[in-house]
Amino acid sequence: MYKQIPNKVSFFILFICTYASVFANQATDSLRLQVKSLADSVYLNQAINNCYSLLDQDKEYVSMMALTSIDLSKQIGYLRGEAEALNLLGRVYRRMAWYDKAISTYMMALKHYESMDDPYHVAMVCNDIAIIYMNLKDYSQVLKYGSRALDELELTSSKNGVGNINLYNLVGAACFESGDLENALNYFKKALQMAEKRNDAEGVAISLDNISKVHRQFGKLDLAVSYIEKSIAIRKTLADKSASAVSFTAAAQIYMDRGDFKLASTYLKQAKQLADSLHEPELTLGVFQVLGEFYKRTGKYREALLVFERIKLFEDSAATIKKSNRVSELEAIYQAERRENENALLKKENALKEVDLLNAKLQQRTTVIIVVFLLIMAVFIFYTLYRKGKINERLTKLNTEKNNIMAVLSHDLKSPFTRLHTHIQQLQTRQINTEDKFVLKNMQELVQESSDMIQNLLDVTYLEERKMNLNLSEIDLYESLSMLCDSFKNTADRKRINIELDVNTTEFVFITDAQKFRRIADNLVSNAIKYSSFDKSIHIGVKDEKDGILLSIKDEGQGMDKADKEALFTKFSRLKSVPTGGESSTGMGLYIVKKLCESLGGKVWCESEPGMGSVFYVWLPSLSITNM
Repeated sequence: MYKQIPNKVSFFILFICTYASVFANQATDSLRLQVKSLADSVYLNQAINNCYSLLDQDKEYVSMMALTSIDLSKQIGYLRGEAEALNLLGRVYRRMAWYDKAISTYMMALKHYESMDDPYHVAMVCNDIAIIYMNLKDYSQVLKYGSRALDELELTSSKNGVGNINLYNLVGAACFESGDLENALNYFKKALQMAEKRNDAEGVAISLDNISKVHRQFGKLDLAVSYIEKSIAIRKTLADKSASAVSFTAAAQIYMDRGDFKLASTYLKQAKQLADSLHEPELTLGVFQVLGEFYKRTGKYREALLVFERIKLFEDSAATIKKSNRVSELEAIYQAERRENENALLKKENALKEVDLLNAKLQQRTTVIIVVFLLIMAVFIFYTLYRKGKINERLTKLNTEKNNIMAVLSHDLKSPFTRLHTHIQQLQTRQINTEDKFVLKNMQELVQESSDMIQNLLDVTYLEERKMNLNLSEIDLYESLSMLCDSFKNTADRKRINIELDVNTTEFVFITDAQKFRRIADNLVSNAIKYSSFDKSIHIGVKDEKDGILLSIKDEGQGMDKADKEALFTKFSRLKSVPTGGESSTGMGLYIVKKLCESLGGKVWCESEPGMGSVFYVWLPSLSITNM
């Protein structure tokens, strides 16, 4: 046989089915978007990688592709694609010497790579930024970003890579230009060690050139010659004419410093031949500057003057060409950005149309969901209220039965204990030995504790059933509290506890229910004695307050923490603190105090800290207070 499905489960299944049917189309659309995004990300990676090979051929096309890739990456939420495209665009700007825009673009790429926790690409971007600052001759920034790039590479598997060799040479060059020759030499030597370890001949040659340059500045010309000759020997095997020309020029400078103008002339001729064949403006300018210095030192002033004039013409021509190229490059970038802005505007218009359509569909679906959800909630609430009413009715009935049973049991138990207490008192009047008296005394205390427990059970039952009526009368607080202190004298003396009563006047009349007031004070003083150690004091105070009185019972006991204070006035509460003289505790005394205070329209609270004792306060209202 099939089991009947509970109503709550039925409602839940109905809601899930409705929700699934309404959003089925949205799930399909979401899947299609994910597939499209995946395809777009693959396309983006391929396009960006292809653009790197075109950096020196068509900067306009590469910049346009980079801008398009940034926009598409944002649309599909592809953060790595956006970072790669920004990095590519930064390189375009750097190649065009548009340094401000290059740095701002690199910074955006750097932020993305940092958020992806990608130390390798963080290092590469920092390296590119350091190169820009090197061109701007801002050597402090070169050191900042170059050093960070080295630190980031230490976190990757590329610790000894070519990029690291170039970085050490770059940071060393910044130190050299800043006049920090010692650190420059250290960085160049690290680059040399890595290059030798990787058998990177080009890296070795560059590092040797740099080390030679430092030694020349130190005035150690023999060492400078040694390193530059090693570099030249390696250059001859690499067939790199441009780099060879640089090394030849550096060698000529060192030999001039040594006074060996013959070797200097030989290296200068070789450098000039290579520069003339390569038609590289910056290389040719460097060779001519050293050549002019050579003629000047050898006393050939006419030749030196001609060379310096040629240098001036060459610099002017190079500046004109550079300016023209700069204008062309800026025009290319402007056209690329203009087309990109037009495409972005068109895409925005299309996106707005799609958003309007999606909003209309979403509004329709949302309306259906809300209606279905409200119907389900209405049925569920009705069912819950119905069940709650039945449960409350059952609980009320059970609670009444429980209270009746407790009342009967407590009443039936109280009578035998009362009779037993009477018999013990009768036995105590007879002539009996000391040992029997001690036994009877213990029996009397046990009977009294049991009677108190039964009375507490009866009080709880009556209080919860609201069967206790107020019986107001005029009482003398000083007299009532004095009698209370006397009644606890024997109990307090056993623990050598001193009870002190602090009342301003011996005549303090107050209207309340005397029996309930006595029970409240009795329970609080009894508790204070139970939880106080030997040789302590208990202070009972009462003072007139507006519309009532404030009773305080202060002990020097164990105190309570926050958890104990929160459970203090609950029924059958068990605290961390325990009675210090082996006394028993039902956990109902303070609960009864709270209920009695509430029945009188008052309140009770406690202030306590662990190890600092406790103070219980009871505020009770009165119809009238007379102080005489």
